[in-house]
Amino acid sequence: MKKKFLVLIVSLLMLFAAGTTSVFAEGDASAQLVPDFSDDFESYEAGNWIEETPGFSDKWSNNVLNEDEGLQVDSHLKERAKIVYEEGNPDNKVLYLSNMTGGNSFFYIGPQGDYRYKNFIGSFRVKFLEGNDGWVSLNVRKSDNVWYTGCHNVNITLAVEKDKSCIVAHAYRNMPGSVDQLLKEDNNEGYTISYQTYTSDTKQYEGDWFDVRYEVQDSSFKLYVDDTLLVDMNYPSRMVSGFGYVSLNGCTTMAYFDDVYIENLDTEAPPALEEPEEPAEPSGPADPGSGNEEEETPPENDAGGESGCNGSIAAGMAVSPLLIAGAAVICRRKRR
Repeated sequence: MKKKFLVLIVSLLMLFAAGTTSVFAEGDASAQLVPDFSDDFESYEAGNWIEETPGFSDKWSNNVLNEDEGLQVDSHLKERAKIVYEEGNPDNKVLYLSNMTGGNSFFYIGPQGDYRYKNFIGSFRVKFLEGNDGWVSLNVRKSDNVWYTGCHNVNITLAVEKDKSCIVAHAYRNMPGSVDQLLKEDNNEGYTISYQTYTSDTKQYEGDWFDVRYEVQDSSFKLYVDDTLLVDMNYPSRMVSGFGYVSLNGCTTMAYFDDVYIENLDTEAPPALEEPEEPAEPSGPADPGSGNEEEETPPENDAGGESGCNGSIAAGMAVSPLLIAGAAVICRRKRR
């Protein structure tokens, strides 16, 4: 009898170990790596809104491009961006974004398909146009391919300062249904961050091109403009530590974008996708000039659980009923 009990216990422990291994694994080494992503916008016809441009939705995604019937807060994404020839350069097509007006001023597009990265270098060129009053960004490690206050993510923005004297940057930690949380140099929340401004004696902040580069590696997040480091952050939060989507963002922006490129640095593929949860109703964007003075959310440094990027711990909990059933059998036999 004791031998049967021992076999049952060992079997259950092996099943539990297999379940927890699938929960806490960050990626699938046997699956195919996510490819690099790039777009120079030359392959599209110029002149139409992107949602009316043939082929654009094959490459890029948002709820309008995907023709989602439940647009809700994303209805403002319509008629905000188009493919145009750069002014003064008829040989170069660019993405033109103008969302200075309307009830909501946020815009995003992300790669179409399962483009989830953990470690990568993301870059693009941006030209802020006269009248621009907002920020642009690459939104990284997004738990869902929605706008930035609708999921877990890190958003590091850059903008022309109000007095047109420099380019400034801000880093935010975002969560579903929450106002974006400004990450500050002076904090005791378990992360470190330093900010610098970008100045140039040869470029106009509105009217010249700037090379923007994001380097994301484990808990390190860096933003460069023309090879000048503007943000250097170490943010060890388990909720934004794994694989996630990337999007190109703009808020109250008039700008050209060109040469978007994401270089994958991962050595393993992301875990399999699960059924998506309904995103919470997001709040509006923060003021790009003043930042957001809401209290920061501290990094979640505990080792338990997985983020929305890496799958749900609920997958491992499927083992629990088996353990309970096994324990009940043992108890009944002991009572006999």
